[in-house]
Amino acid sequence: MKKAARKALYLFASAATIASAQAPTAIERVASMGQPPRWEPYGLASALGGTGGSSKSAVLGAGAYRAITNPVTGLLGLTGEVYFATGAADARKAIEPGARVLATSRAIGLSAGMDVGRSIGPMLSFQTALRRGGLLGHGTMVRLDWLPKGQDRLGLGISVPIGQPLAGRTRPREDDVRLPDASQPAASSSPLGAEARIALTRVASAATQILAYTNLYADDTAAVRYGRSYVEASRTYHGQLVQAFASAAGNPSFGAELARRARAGLLSNVLLPYDSLFGQVRPDDIGGLLGRAQTQFVRWLNDSSPVSAQDRAGVASVHREWLRIVQAIQANLLAQWRDSRLVWLPLQLALTEDQYDEQTEVDALIERAVGRPFSDRNALTYLRSTDLPLEIARSIFAARDYHVLWTHDFTGRRDITRELDGLAFTMVADAYLPALTRAVQRYDSVGHLPAYIILLDQFYYANRDGRLWMDILENPLDARIKLPGRNAEREALLQRRQEELRRAVAQSRRLQREAADGGGVRWLHDVVKVHVNVVLPADFSFRSSHIIPGFPFMADNLQRDHRKVALYDINDADPYRGAMILMGVGIGEHYASATWEDRGYRIRGPAALAARDAVVEALARNGVPVERLPRALRSTPRSNIADGDSDSREYIGRALVLNNEAGFGPKQSSVARAMLYNLAPPGSVIVVPDPLWVSETWAAMLAGAAARGCRVFVISPSLANAPNPQPAVAAVQHDVMLRLLDIARRLGPQITAAGGELRVGLYTARAEVTDVAGRRSEITEGLRRSPWIKDLFPFDPATLAVLNSTTTRTEADGKSAASIAHDERPRLPMLHQKTQLIARPGAIAALLTQPGWDNVLAQAMEVQSEQTAMFADQFGWTT
Repeated sequence: MKKAARKALYLFASAATIASAQAPTAIERVASMGQPPRWEPYGLASALGGTGGSSKSAVLGAGAYRAITNPVTGLLGLTGEVYFATGAADARKAIEPGARVLATSRAIGLSAGMDVGRSIGPMLSFQTALRRGGLLGHGTMVRLDWLPKGQDRLGLGISVPIGQPLAGRTRPREDDVRLPDASQPAASSSPLGAEARIALTRVASAATQILAYTNLYADDTAAVRYGRSYVEASRTYHGQLVQAFASAAGNPSFGAELARRARAGLLSNVLLPYDSLFGQVRPDDIGGLLGRAQTQFVRWLNDSSPVSAQDRAGVASVHREWLRIVQAIQANLLAQWRDSRLVWLPLQLALTEDQYDEQTEVDALIERAVGRPFSDRNALTYLRSTDLPLEIARSIFAARDYHVLWTHDFTGRRDITRELDGLAFTMVADAYLPALTRAVQRYDSVGHLPAYIILLDQFYYANRDGRLWMDILENPLDARIKLPGRNAEREALLQRRQEELRRAVAQSRRLQREAADGGGVRWLHDVVKVHVNVVLPADFSFRSSHIIPGFPFMADNLQRDHRKVALYDINDADPYRGAMILMGVGIGEHYASATWEDRGYRIRGPAALAARDAVVEALARNGVPVERLPRALRSTPRSNIADGDSDSREYIGRALVLNNEAGFGPKQSSVARAMLYNLAPPGSVIVVPDPLWVSETWAAMLAGAAARGCRVFVISPSLANAPNPQPAVAAVQHDVMLRLLDIARRLGPQITAAGGELRVGLYTARAEVTDVAGRRSEITEGLRRSPWIKDLFPFDPATLAVLNSTTTRTEADGKSAASIAHDERPRLPMLHQKTQLIARPGAIAALLTQPGWDNVLAQAMEVQSEQTAMFADQFGWTT
């Protein structure tokens, strides 16, 4: 009865209105993944045979699985099956029914339980896909059943997911990338002359030293490995390469041009193609890339070079031997890391110092590696962690075309107390539902309804009951509002919001008219909603030997998507129409309390389009058709921003937004990061806070930068300030920090001689992020203990006074999400900040001595604070 009444409410419209409807609907029906089912049904078929000449039988049936623990881990679940088997024991029955109840661990593919059929007895079953994505695709599994009682029967068959269209489709079929085949046509060559051979020997030695200065982590710190300095190693390498080519060409004037051409070919054909796949599983052999470089060089040598015909074979031999040196460097790195994903070939093997001593040159190299350009005229706003939930809520209200929230966590219930998460509740009750209502109220006049989209990783969705909110957002018109625990007041607010939305739908003449033409209540449910996508759903048909080295056949489920972005309305024609928020927080009190140390950026402009593209690519990889996404979200031909564009002419931010795709996908952000570390010139400043120092690769690159003459500052949280205090993580982090300290001690004189620094610091804050006085006291004490910080950031007293005054006013206003976000139990501030500073020589001092910059920064902080306070007051998030 109630459901019928609701239908009448949604579709209330006069007959005359319905009859006059002629215009087609303006609302796009957006496709989404939805939420994973609680029960996962499947069909099964197998052949059973027994020992001792017992009869064979065929089995057809169906089953369903439900996870008990987190479905992503697959540690334990419950499986029920019903089946029909031929070859019944009773001759009067051609087919015999049966049933099974099994405890299942999908993580290891094993099930154990009872079979009730021909007889009652125990059963063991093992399932695996054999091929990524399923034996026959679509998540199909091979299964081996054993029924030991009675005739000791074995069964072999398959299981096929039913009603799960995304099974076997949400990950790549291949877990590695391919490189060109190593077979290349052999080029004519001749033995090397003595002078060329000596020069190449020096090239090989210098190349090993260059490797050490970009990958300084091995135990060997002898001078033979590192030489006297990086500058000397680089100059020896490039100088002797010129000498080797000049000797082979028989003309000293040809050496520089031959070396330049060879280095350009190495960069384009070997180093950039290989390093652009950093973080992905690559073949161990780079012979195909080297062969391509050799072929192109020889073609140029024969067609366009000034080298005489009789000397070309000798030049080709020098080039071939030089490429073998590069191959040895790659083999050295592969032996050290034992994982091709961690191998980074130094670009300095192909670049002279003058080719990356300007930031524009480094930018161009990054662009070539990631296939995406930097853009200018972006507006960049630095955000405090406590501002971020308010910024997300504001963006939801601001959206007119679309809004995307992409996060790893939308907390339903807290970890310890299992109480309702207050901030996530507020985001639903005071942001999403009111924004939907207002959008419906505008629809008659604007003729457009924004598409609200959420991408949510399944791990925390399952752990923290994200389904609680997604059920409401996915079906806001009809969802049953029933909250766990004593939450009558919150239930009442949600019910009131739901009624407001229903009323707005009923009062919209245009929406009612288009619903009548488009499919009635079902159409309304498809368009008046938040489109939920629980990405990377648990799928044990994807396994790989590359996830944890030494553990074959681990499930891809261990690789999660932790991107955290919100964006709205940006499009190719007008990238300033909306904005993106790049952040490190999920939706929950855990991330918004006064003990969560994080930062974010709001970006407006062409750089933000990369985040829009990443959303489309992620949904497409998860099986959502691109043509079923909002038109405004899809890429269209981009127009240049005119010089006089009023939205862009005041913005000066140069930016490039990159993503690391989950699992075995491209890691463009890591590629750019590795380039910045490895190409930072002497005198650069690199400040790297990170909550999770478990990567020896990054530590090696940073130590190498210090040895080249960079000032490197690594910041790790103490155990009490770590958001990931698990013993295994803490142990690895401890080892990495110890190794860096050991390098700083053993190579201290060499690092100092190069003008570099390598300092390792612990984040041990006790004052909460909203405690202005406490923070200032800790900073003052830190500067007293470490006066060298004043040299790194040379603030003058007047500038400090301006910034201190502004900080006091903006951070003490109490207008932030921290007012409703509370920790479940007392904790010290958690360092989750990953914002890194990489500044070229002299850049920091030049900025801090720029007249008036402090007042500009202070004004920007005050404007942001005023906007936050205004929205907080409207939103009801003030104490």
